[in-house]
Amino acid sequence: AFLLKSQHKIINKGTAKDIISKLYSDFRDSEILTFHEENLELENLEYAKILEEYRSGLLLFDLMETKIWNAVKQDTVGLKNFFLEHSRKYRWDERIDAIVATCSKEKDIDLVRAMLKNGKNPDSISKQINVNNAQNVIFTVGIMAKDHQALPEKLEFKTGVSGVFVYNDAFHVIDIKGVLPESGKKFEESRGRVISDYQDEVEKKWIQDLEKKYVVKLNNEVLIEIKSLIHNN
Repeated sequence: AFLLKSQHKIINKGTAKDIISKLYSDFRDSEILTFHEENLELENLEYAKILEEYRSGLLLFDLMETKIWNAVKQDTVGLKNFFLEHSRKYRWDERIDAIVATCSKEKDIDLVRAMLKNGKNPDSISKQINVNNAQNVIFTVGIMAKDHQALPEKLEFKTGVSGVFVYNDAFHVIDIKGVLPESGKKFEESRGRVISDYQDEVEKKWIQDLEKKYVVKLNNEVLIEIKSLIHNN
């Protein structure tokens, strides 16, 4: 079979015996290498340990995916009950409905601030400030908590147009349209964190059940020997 597959390698040089001898040598080397690769786990203890860790890792991943991650995502009733039981954890801090204007030049931010105080909206301001393909002002609009990256650390939450703040190597003005008090989140607003927290709880319970079902016996003599080897190395 090997000779048939190797016909394209045959060059009309030498006798048939020489050609077959050369191809046999190639066949032998190929078979030995294949055998070595397939049995490396039996010959190399370090490789065998790495391979076993890899297999165990895949088994554990598959088990966790089946028993915990996917099971929790599909358990809509359990997720909602968990959310209701721990609803105090899922809350919005005080937030603002705001427009944050950012400029690289102080003269531009002063002009933008005046426009905001006069009731101009971001679109109309951008048309007047961002001319000749220059991005002189950038707006960030939306609901923001104190830790939002667009806000300065010491911003006071009160309605109106703020003074000029300098941070992140730029000038900023914040127009606070409204202040939203601390409030509870709806299930959909906190779904990602609820899933993560519920997965943690299901995993802990699963491990507790396993510990009750399977008693772990510790071989102290082997443990002492391993600790000694680690210490000596």
